[in-house]
Amino acid sequence: LILAGGPPGGAYAAVAEVIANALSSRDRGVAAVATEGSLDNLARLRNGSVDLAVVQSDLAALARSGLGSFAGQPPMGGLRALASLFPEALHVVVRADAGIQSVRDLAGRRVDIGLPGSGTRVHALDVLATAGLTPHDLAEAREEGLAAALKALEAGRLDAFFATVHAPSPQIQRLAAKSRIRLLSLDENAIAGLRGEEPYL
Repeated sequence: LILAGGPPGGAYAAVAEVIANALSSRDRGVAAVATEGSLDNLARLRNGSVDLAVVQSDLAALARSGLGSFAGQPPMGGLRALASLFPEALHVVVRADAGIQSVRDLAGRRVDIGLPGSGTRVHALDVLATAGLTPHDLAEAREEGLAAALKALEAGRLDAFFATVHAPSPQIQRLAAKSRIRLLSLDENAIAGLRGEEPYL
């Protein structure tokens, strides 16, 4: 059996390795593979290149229904959840000295919106849309993922990044101990808009 995890060094990759090792001690071997995240994992489940995957539950629900990011694709009616592993929160992390007070302030800034195959990217685009923004409104819209974003923000090459990860996130905690960062709050209108667009979020 092939189990899709996530980017190397991330929580999904670590959890997939633990599950694969635990299940491999039984009758059948299980191998964990690195991926870009939830969207990539769902695509691999759809095309049959993996048997199991770690996936954000909101995206799994949308894929099963053929809604949101999966509109125009056949619903994945055969998709089943085997377990709920841990809750994840959407973090919008900004440099404390960047003068970013709202999502709208991300316009003209250098922002990592997550790997193309990640759930983070789906959430980042949804959050930007609540402020009337697209990646084209950013000075740079990087798609390098959490590991690269942490290094770039600490080095001053990035103003902000999105990360849908479990809380507390050890990676973000380590960055906070070394650099001055803030978590950007969403206003009530943005939250209401997100709930309307993606009720599973």
